Amino acid sequence: MRRLGNNGKRYALLFVDIDHFKQINDTYGHDVGDEVFKTVARIIATHIRRDDVLYRYGGEEFLVFVSNASQEQARMIAKKLRKHIQIHRFDEVENVTVNIGIAIRRRNESIGSLIARADKNLYKAKNEGRNRVSSDEDEGLKKD
Repeated sequence: MRRLGNNGKRYALLFVDIDHFKQINDTYGHDVGDEVFKTVARIIATHIRRDDVLYRYGGEEFLVFVSNASQEQARMIAKKLRKHIQIHRFDEVENVTVNIGIAIRRRNESIGSLIARADKNLYKAKNEGRNRVSSDEDEGLKKD
């Protein structure tokens, strides 16, 4: 995170949450839930840029720090991730989708504040029906 913030360039944070993950665990078992989680992580890792950084944040959540990204670039990456996860055919689970909240780091903004803004946008996406991308710049995108 220091590397991203100290290069004088802006970066975005994508806060990714797997929809209804508890229901996946409850319906199919934790072994299947673990495989879904690992597969989603592989999909994200495969479709981000080399300089971007993927972290597990907790539970079924991921943080993706997108280096040198404008709002539009971050949105394009988030939409691509959402779509690749949605179209992936999982072995035992019929549908897996994600919500993604986007925040662009403001000058001198703390990581905590950045995560809080991305989390707020994640919940905006969830409240609008799930399988969505949302940012400070919009009122949520309708299944881009």
